[in-house]
Amino acid sequence: MEVGITSLASNLTIKQQTFNESIKQTFVTKAFPLNVFNAKVMIDINTAIENLKKLSEYYKKIEFTSSVGFYTNVCNALLLPEREGVSRYDDFEIKYVDGYRNVFSIRISNHHANTNSYIEHENIKDYNLSILISRRIKSNNFVASPEVRLDEFVYFDNRLVKIDYPLSKICDSIICFLQTGVYKDLTSVAFVNLSPKS
Repeated sequence: MEVGITSLASNLTIKQQTFNESIKQTFVTKAFPLNVFNAKVMIDINTAIENLKKLSEYYKKIEFTSSVGFYTNVCNALLLPEREGVSRYDDFEIKYVDGYRNVFSIRISNHHANTNSYIEHENIKDYNLSILISRRIKSNNFVASPEVRLDEFVYFDNRLVKIDYPLSKICDSIICFLQTGVYKDLTSVAFVNLSPKS
């Protein structure tokens, strides 16, 4: 089925605005300290997973044309605090049956990560994940360090448009990460930056 680009874009804009308002009312349920990189507040995993499931279902109903608004929706679903700059990030902990614990950080942004920031703010966790979402292709300014374990998955619209329901699949990938500590790119189109470089 073919849909006119103009009418589709207009329709999506209206739906996106409506969903953004819904997220503000539904997902932002607790106050976070602002502009504190190593805040002790951690992501509520169960709430974040339920929010991401709703977001995943929402994006299964929409034909992909652009990732506009997705960055904000994911951040709100994760209850990531707003900070200065574009990136939003926080920590979460996975407790295993044997009592062992791992602390992870997750960063959502529209530009590449710089591990020097993690070192400078003493925010190096057991594992750090960065997800870059951008409509436009950008120069790869990712900065790796032997001191920081950081994987960055980069999503550009020109790759996402080639698959079905890519934004839903990114949500599902993040859900898997919150449940297991392992990020599996279910879109299979992400470009990956690694630190330390392998």
